[in-house]
Amino acid sequence: MTLSQTNSASASAIGQEQSYLEMLYRLLDEARDRTERALTETLGTGGAGGTFQARVERDFTATEQSRRLAQLNAVEHGLCFGRTDAEPTADRPGTLYIGRIGLRDDEHEPRLIDWRAPAAHPFYAATPRDPAGLIRRRHIYTRNRAVTGVEIHPAAEIGRRFFIDHGSGVVIGETAEIGARVTIYQGVTLGGTGFQRGKRAHGRCVSADGGGA
Repeated sequence: MTLSQTNSASASAIGQEQSYLEMLYRLLDEARDRTERALTETLGTGGAGGTFQARVERDFTATEQSRRLAQLNAVEHGLCFGRTDAEPTADRPGTLYIGRIGLRDDEHEPRLIDWRAPAAHPFYAATPRDPAGLIRRRHIYTRNRAVTGVEIHPAAEIGRRFFIDHGSGVVIGETAEIGARVTIYQGVTLGGTGFQRGKRAHGRCVSADGGGA
């Protein structure tokens, strides 16, 4: 693959994830608006009058709505941080997005899986030796509501004084080898990023010390 093809593929992947992220934030904003309206309505009913039971129920509802609103506000940053791809089954879609909270669309279809849910477990448990049924696992990095797309596998071999300049779209896979004093610019992919055997590219960067190939 040429450098221009690699850059194009990286930009395409980032664009795809950015579109999905924007949809997730739209769902988050809608959920927040609904909760704010419901809380305002709850606080505006009853007043000091009414039965004791009605006041208790109103206070309980307001507390739950306030808790939900705080939860929605707390996940504004880093809403979605991962994606898993597997063969689809009757019980689950092939692609799942993992995040800090669960979100559903208007048809009640899950669009973001809470990181604590059982369906998110393969994202944390999968390894090259035991992929837990996954074809690919992707870490999604964001700043505010934008995908930065920098992904570095913990098994990659990275030399001293490694530097990423403008890191949008950089993917450093498990099999990457990076020498000392290397600078990488945006849109670069090195090494394998999937779990399927026999389909993993090996990437190596020439170091400023003269090593590499």
